[in-house]
Amino acid sequence: MEIDEYSDYAKARDAMDMALKYLSKDTSRAATDMASAIEHRMMLIKKFLSAREAAKSDPSTMVAICAALLQEVSCWLLLLCCVDVFYFSHGRGFAATR
Repeated sequence: MEIDEYSDYAKARDAMDMALKYLSKDTSRAATDMASAIEHRMMLIKKFLSAREAAKSDPSTMVAICAALLQEVSCWLLLLCCVDVFYFSHGRGFAATR
C-alpha cells in the first residue's frame, strides 16, 4: 500500500522488515518461503532506492541500476518505477502526476 498509493519505498521497506521479524518466529515451510520472497523484494527496493538517490547526482549510474533491475526482473511495474526515478530526479514524483 505504501508503494502503490504514496510511492513511499522507505516505509514499504520498514513494513517488510516488520513482517520478517514476525515470520522469523514461525518455522513452517510457508513462513520460510514467504520470508524469502519478502527478502527478495526488499533487495529490489534497496536497489531501486539507490537508483533514486543516484538520480540526483549521477544520472548515468541511475540508468545503469535501472537497466540491471530490468534484466533481473522483467516486469512493467519495474519500468514504471524507473520512470518514477526520472520524475523524482526532476523534483516531482510519479505519484504527484496522478
